[in-house]
Amino acid sequence: MQDDIVFRYLAAKQLGLNDDIRKQTYNGVDKITMADLKNFHAANFAGKPYTYALVASEKKMNMDDLKRIGEVKKISLEELFGY
Repeated sequence: MQDDIVFRYLAAKQLGLNDDIRKQTYNGVDKITMADLKNFHAANFAGKPYTYALVASEKKMNMDDLKRIGEVKKISLEELFGY
């Protein structure tokens, strides 16, 4: 945990920052409006393909409902976690 402070400091320095970016983010959150969110969504997400990733018991999922959303690909735990 204490190492995290040093690594965040070094990462900020590599980006040319002299202050903790989290402080700027925290102070700026109150200024965000719904219009800002809509514009961000329109510029970055709207009209672009996306993927859902569900990690759940197959017994609790209704595959027919999922197939209505799009293609369903079931992967093994080994594919997911690499072991």
